[in-house]
Amino acid sequence: MRDVIEAGSPALPVPTLENVQEPSRGAEILVRGLIKNGVDTVFGLPGGAVLHIYDAIWRFRDEITHYLVRHEQGAVHAAEGYARSTGKVGVALVTSGPGATNAVTGIADAYMDSIPLVVITGQVPTAVIGTDAFQEVDTFGITLPIVKHSYLVKDVRDLEWVIDEAFEIASSGKPGPVVIDIPKDVSGLICEKGNARKNELMFAEPEQYIDRTKIAKVVDKLLAAKQPVFYVGGGIVTSDASDELMKVAQTLQVPVTPTLMGLGGFPTAHALSLGMLGMHGTYTANTAIQQCDLLFAIGVRFDDRVTGKLATFAPNAEIIHIDIDSSNIGKN
Repeated sequence: MRDVIEAGSPALPVPTLENVQEPSRGAEILVRGLIKNGVDTVFGLPGGAVLHIYDAIWRFRDEITHYLVRHEQGAVHAAEGYARSTGKVGVALVTSGPGATNAVTGIADAYMDSIPLVVITGQVPTAVIGTDAFQEVDTFGITLPIVKHSYLVKDVRDLEWVIDEAFEIASSGKPGPVVIDIPKDVSGLICEKGNARKNELMFAEPEQYIDRTKIAKVVDKLLAAKQPVFYVGGGIVTSDASDELMKVAQTLQVPVTPTLMGLGGFPTAHALSLGMLGMHGTYTANTAIQQCDLLFAIGVRFDDRVTGKLATFAPNAEIIHIDIDSSNIGKN
């Protein structure tokens, strides 16, 4: 189809970041912003509210590849898989109304599993927001509990800084999904000059301070334990700490059991691997947890599919828990 379209159409130069001319439509600013933030892959499903954006993706087709899905939930799940396999921020593009609501399951999944995503949703024109217009839903409100941050862009001049900020938020600290809701008229408007970033709105992750005295205590407890076990989750994969985990496990000869999200953080075939933990895990891993005297938990949230009844989980173990999200410490 691509060859047919190009053969029957006038030869148009494919724009790049270097040769594009100002002023630009909002959709072009969006796509250029994606490229500037390292995006070369987008998963999506077209609809009326995002047609301007799809036109711009077609124009920049040499720099961005779009994968057409058959359902918006699939677009977000595909973006999740892309993010987990590449370490980059996954991007999904869906239309307004049912397009956005179909994406909610994938967004919630990315939020629970700490997957960096930017999900771009179309919205009805700004003039009819709040009038129950065709395919209007409050995407901002619906997704608020399941994102790191949300934007409803009502001024085309804000698009550039919003995109930059969205990628910073999605990938910094504990990763997660960010939603950018763009009304159709905003993506079609011409922008002469963009607004400066609103620094007071800039999302800032709290700085992590390392307490050296706590580390010394942890080391002492680990060395003194007779049957320690490393219980590791998605945090090992996200923080790219697999090599460090391997070195410590091999040096101390401590067995390792990953969660479902932690698979890939430690080789399953390694002699120190107990296999996955939990109700779908191995007999060896679950037995080791019940018998260990020190459970060293890294980048995990003590999910109920792992622990079962908390009162009987690791009954003989002292627990050391490391996580980037302090709210996970002691939660379960």
